[in-house]
Parts: sequence; structure tokens; C-alpha cells
Amino acid sequence: MEVLIYHNIMRTSVIITLIFAFTLLGNCIYAEQISPQKVIETMSKKWEMVQDCTCILQSYIRLGKQKQNRTMNYYFMKPKWIKLRIIDGKHDGTRLIYNPYTNRVEVKTAGVLGLFTFTLSPDNSRVQSIRGHRIDNNHIGYIIQRWQEYLQNCDIYISETDSTIILNASETDSLKYYGTYYEKLVIDKNTYFPLYFEQFDISNTLINKLIISNVKINVGLNVNDFKFN
Repeated sequence: MEVLIYHNIMRTSVIITLIFAFTLLGNCIYAEQISPQKVIETMSKKWEMVQDCTCILQSYIRLGKQKQNRTMNYYFMKPKWIKLRIIDGKHDGTRLIYNPYTNRVEVKTAGVLGLFTFTLSPDNSRVQSIRGHRIDNNHIGYIIQRWQEYLQNCDIYISETDSTIILNASETDSLKYYGTYYEKLVIDKNTYFPLYFEQFDISNTLINKLIISNVKINVGLNVNDFKFN
């Protein structure tokens, strides 16, 4: 009887050990599948398939006591045509078009001055955010490039919900990334496109947030869509 009990205990122990081992293996495989590197690689592959896109951008930027809130209609076409129309916030009604071949930004403001088109360099502060963000870096490809650099130089942590993957990068290059010390990126699990990101300075103050919504991919934009009507 004692021998039978011993064998039952041993068999139960072996089963528990095997269950634990398979669970651990499954968790390791799953963790590898959603590693930061895999996520960024998948985002990059998805972006390669995009020729053009449209969306709505909601932007919050802070510099000291200054705050900049804007909502914009956004149009993008490769290699890097970009058109923005501010539909809410300061300079409501202003339109900007970036031409990748001339590396110039054409601007039409609202009101009487809208009769004129101004052509500026993307280096000009008048077509940058209050923190200096450039219009020619305002695209998903740049977000991916930034996170590829984070992979090489920063501590990155990953988590998830039922519908999103969340990446957190700390100790980023504050000089290069407009004061950002820590960034959170939230990605749609189905499309692997960013839903929004938040950037914080070294004092943990939110200095930049961008929400991307109503995204439409490969709608058939052409060069004529990047002209003022």
C-alpha cells in the first residue's frame, strides 16, 4: 500500500512538473512573439506596404508655460508628401504642404492672407511646433525610425491589453528628441499602427502627445491631392 501511495505521489509530481514546464515554455514563446524588437519589425513591414494614408491628428505640445493644442486633417503619400489642415486650435484654417522633392513647405493661412502662398524651409520656426518638431518628420515612418533607435540605446518595456500593445522607452536622447526622456507608444494589435504616443521630460511632465484616429490606408492619393484647391 505504501508503495502504491509513493508511486501516485511521484506520478502527480511529474505531471505538475510537466504542466509547469509547458506553461513556462508557452510563456517564453509568447513573450518572444511580442518582444519590442518583433513589434517594431512588424510595424516596419506594415509601413512598407503603405503608399498613402489619411487620418485625423490631435496634438498637445508643451514648452514651459506655453501649451499648443491642435486638431488636424492629415494626408501622406510616399516618398514623403505631407498635407496638414488645422481644423481646431491656434491658426485654425491654416494649410501646409510639404514637398519632398523641393524640401519646402507651402503655407496658406486663414483670412485675408490666405490669398497668398508662402514658401518656407522646414527649418523655419514658423512651420514648426513650439518645441521645434518638423513637418517633414510628421509621419509614421519617423515614429518607427525613432523606436528603432530606442531599441539600440534605451531600456524598453512591453505590456498589452486585449486590443493594444504598449511600449515604454526610458532614458531617451533628450537633445535629439525635443526634450523627451521617456516615451509611451500605444499600438493597435490588429493593424500594428500607432494609436497614440506620449512623451515626458526628465521631470515626468507631459510635453508631447499625439492621437491618431480615423486612419485610412492606400486610398489612392496622387500629387494633385497635395496642391491648394
